[in-house]
Amino acid sequence: MQRLRRLAGSALPYALSIAVAKGLSLLLMPWIARHLPPEDYGRIEMIASTLEFLGLLLAFGLGDTLFRFASSESDDGERHRRAAGIAGLSIGLALVCAVTLQLLAPLIRDVVRVPIGEGALRLALLGVSVGGMIELPLAWLRARNRPFVYLGFAAARAALQFAAIAWLVSIDPHAESVIVGSSAVELLLAGALLVLQFRDTGVRFTLQSLRWLHGYSLPLLIGGLATFVLGTCDRWLLVGQIPTSEIGLYGVAAKLALAAALVSQPFGLWWYARRLAVLGEPGGLARSADAVALGFAVLVIGATAVCLAGPAFVRLLLPPAYLPAAGWIPWLVLAGVLNETASLINVGCYARRTTWLVAVVNALGAAVAAVGYIAFIPAMGVDGAILATVLAHAVRIAGFLIAGQRVAPIPYRSGRMLGLAAAAATTVWLGSKLGEPALLGLAAVGASALLGLLALVLGMAKWEAHQPIAAR
Repeated sequence: MQRLRRLAGSALPYALSIAVAKGLSLLLMPWIARHLPPEDYGRIEMIASTLEFLGLLLAFGLGDTLFRFASSESDDGERHRRAAGIAGLSIGLALVCAVTLQLLAPLIRDVVRVPIGEGALRLALLGVSVGGMIELPLAWLRARNRPFVYLGFAAARAALQFAAIAWLVSIDPHAESVIVGSSAVELLLAGALLVLQFRDTGVRFTLQSLRWLHGYSLPLLIGGLATFVLGTCDRWLLVGQIPTSEIGLYGVAAKLALAAALVSQPFGLWWYARRLAVLGEPGGLARSADAVALGFAVLVIGATAVCLAGPAFVRLLLPPAYLPAAGWIPWLVLAGVLNETASLINVGCYARRTTWLVAVVNALGAAVAAVGYIAFIPAMGVDGAILATVLAHAVRIAGFLIAGQRVAPIPYRSGRMLGLAAAAATTVWLGSKLGEPALLGLAAVGASALLGLLALVLGMAKWEAHQPIAAR
């Protein structure tokens, strides 16, 4: 229990950062829903999916590159030099991408048919261009075990976006107001984080960083694009197959279902920054297996709560036009659980000098998803998109297990994990028989407590602490 208390203390600031960010996001959802009809919410989904694609294309996986080549280095001076080199690479990429996207803005608007004015699109493209300049300093804070500074920036980001979007939507109730408010805050935060990174590590431009970009970041970029196919690309294929209003309802359900993965994010923010270092320590395989079991337990408990509480949220707080979204939440939660499970078990593929194996597995999953979208969406609509996504994530899990075990034969606690998942699925099925929102809310609390107790009984809360990276 003492080890768990230390782990909880390390993860608490990350938990608070998620709670603040997503709590404000949930508060904002009813406000937007009262000002915008489902059709406009569908427009937001279409715009956001395009921006997400561009963001993944431009981020180049620099955060994971920093974890691989800077966070595990034992010499503090060398860590800072490597981080400075990756920061310089991030700035260079941001400048090139910003200029390129501004030149291509009219073409992007015409080809992708983004339903947004040119001025708002240009601002959004600027916000996308600086994405790496935001994520890289935040990754450095995680790697240096500075969770409270991370919490401060995460809270500021969420509060500013909440205020900007709520104000703009109240003045001009259109989908563009949401995009403009979010993009303006991203630009402001990018500047602040760039100053922080410059003061902490400085900025260097090195050939070594370019080699990392080719050998490690580029495969992550390909894998990220594959993940996009698994996550948001289905909105593009749904256009023309179903009404825009239904795309909006699907987007609302997806955002609420995402809360299941967000419950486990505090653990992930803490663990992913140091799992490669733990893997190379004595007893690292066993400790990694225990950490994965613990992360999976947190994920499943959170998923069960969201499956029950999500429909209650829709019925209580959203206008009647949004009620159909409640039925998709449990199935989208399942897809999210499979996605997060794949992330938990892919450490063996990340432990190599290059990440081409990660890209191959993700590309295989994306191919399954794409084929599924084409086959299922015309006949089944949103249900077909969800089915294809679930199948694709199952393929990714199998791929990471097979490929990762060759590099890092981690003895995963598979029996305990499957047992907890079966108990959670049964709980959700029983809880779905409850119709009243108040009963669903109570069931979410009770189910979380019972599953937490079961996880303790199964020994899934066992994890041996190790020396923090910042102290080595």
